[in-house]
Amino acid sequence: MKKISTYYPHHSLKARLVVLTLLFLLLPTGILGYLGYDYLYDTIKASNIRAVGHIADARHEQLNIMLKNTNDRAEHFLQHLPQQCEKRDKAKVNDCFKQALQIFINNEQAISATLSDANGLNIHVGNTFVPDITPFQTGQLVGFSAPEKSVQRLYYIVKENEQGERLTVTFPISAIQQIFVSDPSLGESGDVFIMDSQGFFITYPHLLESQDHSNETLEQHAAHLSEAKNDHAMQHCLMMGNAEMLDIDRRGVEIIHSFRFVPEVGGGCIMAHLDQAEAFATLNALQWRVIWITIGLVIFALMIALMVGKNIVKPIDKLCAVTHQIINGNYAISAVVSGDSEIAALANAFNLMTERLKLAFDELNAHRTQLEHKVQKRTEQLLIAKNEAEQSLTLLQETQESLVQAEKMAALGGLVAGVAHEINTPIGITLTSASFLSEETSKVMSLYQQGELGGDELEAYFDNAKQSTELMTMNCHRAADLIQSFKQVAVDQTSDNQREFNLKSYLEEVLVSLRPALKNRDIRVELDCPDDLMILGFPGAISQIVTNFIMNSLTHGYDKNQQGIIKLHISDLPENKIEFRYSDDGKGIPSEIQSKIFDPFFTTQRGNGGSGLGLNLVYNIVHQTLKGLVQVHSVEGEGTTFTIHFPKES
Repeated sequence: MKKISTYYPHHSLKARLVVLTLLFLLLPTGILGYLGYDYLYDTIKASNIRAVGHIADARHEQLNIMLKNTNDRAEHFLQHLPQQCEKRDKAKVNDCFKQALQIFINNEQAISATLSDANGLNIHVGNTFVPDITPFQTGQLVGFSAPEKSVQRLYYIVKENEQGERLTVTFPISAIQQIFVSDPSLGESGDVFIMDSQGFFITYPHLLESQDHSNETLEQHAAHLSEAKNDHAMQHCLMMGNAEMLDIDRRGVEIIHSFRFVPEVGGGCIMAHLDQAEAFATLNALQWRVIWITIGLVIFALMIALMVGKNIVKPIDKLCAVTHQIINGNYAISAVVSGDSEIAALANAFNLMTERLKLAFDELNAHRTQLEHKVQKRTEQLLIAKNEAEQSLTLLQETQESLVQAEKMAALGGLVAGVAHEINTPIGITLTSASFLSEETSKVMSLYQQGELGGDELEAYFDNAKQSTELMTMNCHRAADLIQSFKQVAVDQTSDNQREFNLKSYLEEVLVSLRPALKNRDIRVELDCPDDLMILGFPGAISQIVTNFIMNSLTHGYDKNQQGIIKLHISDLPENKIEFRYSDDGKGIPSEIQSKIFDPFFTTQRGNGGSGLGLNLVYNIVHQTLKGLVQVHSVEGEGTTFTIHFPKES
């Protein structure tokens, strides 16, 4: 007997099992991991950006508290000053005022103070005087002296009482500088400082502290002022804006920039920034952790996949080895049967077949010389065994065919399940119309039984019945067309449902069927289509595209009480083509998700009933059924436009 070399055809099965196991393990893990990482990354990034803003807010609050307290004490001093000196002689009142002023500036650590009134009173204590005092704006608490060469800037407060007395107190800028010292919470690269309404530094950034600004000329300071005013963040702040942004500073370094408008100093700005490299260092470490965790998961999944593949394929290896030994004539061997799996059942069948074959061959060899009828009998036994083997093979083939058919049906079921919610629209409209007609019928019957049924009520009932039956008929046809359309997509049989129809008339019917969905919304639909445009195509596909677009706009494009206009513009193009343009003036689609809107199961309304299949079905219908192309253009806040090109004969 010719021996057959051992061949194991299951290696491709093992490879496929490993790949499938890896997919089942890594795909959901990868998706969940990516979503979690993306959320954590954005959360940490936003938190670090907000932290810089909190520093600017804290400095603003500290400055505001200090200035308000100083103003309150000055106001209290001015109100009680006349009472302190009213018992003095007129000749000594001014000396009393001057003495009180000296005590006040000593307590407040001020540089000088001036008390004046309309009668010519002008008492000044201290060595510094601010000659140019500009009127304060609304909400302004202090003013600043103009920058001069080699002269440290001062700030001053001005208070007046009901008697017309005016108190001007001058303070060193160091009192404000103490608030803007380096903050450990901003890190090594962080900085916070304040500028006046003209863009001059009140406190210098730490990056400039190494420079000697006390001897800086006005021309040099004007150069710094020009740089600051050309900074778009500074411009935004001086226009009373508060924000945080990612920016690039004068060093060319990427920073987190936060600014706060300060009306208390006459319109200045508090600026805080931190290098992005330092702020986002934790994100870089997180990225490396995610990479190592991903590598570990891949290795773990590969080991699991190899173990699963080995456990499944190993029994098949043994069964193949036994089978080839039986083929080579060793009928004494039998396959090891363990468990109750399908492979164990197959091994048991092989053992039974082996035993029968062995018995048949033994009997044939023992009685070879016996009579012909015994040989015939033994031959019949072999034929019976052969028929049983063929039946087993036929059963296996039928089982295989059933599995293939089940796989096809599962795929078709997935398609039907994916679009089932789209069929709910016409069915829901039909049910609503039927319920409405039933209620109206009950009302008319009640009026008739009471003898109160008049001509107006009967005529109104006939109108409602006519509209309701038309809606039910139209939407039942729509549902049937929709089901037939998806059937054609699934089995690729488009000829049965293809017909010639007037596109404008059909679109008008579709819009009529959608009136219940638009009834309670302040949305107007405009149709612009040539009256005589005839196409040979699939009306059910056109209906589903329009329905999905309009429902998508109502769900995602407009708020519940928002007004809007939806436009359908159809053009007859050369070369026997149609341009279908759908547009709305709603919220628009963010640019970062426009590339994903046609993906299956992608939706921004997952918690509000969105399935993420509407636009994916539109994409499949346009490409597969209409043999066309679909494009989207959207600007956030201005609306969305879908443009479809397809042939007249699809």
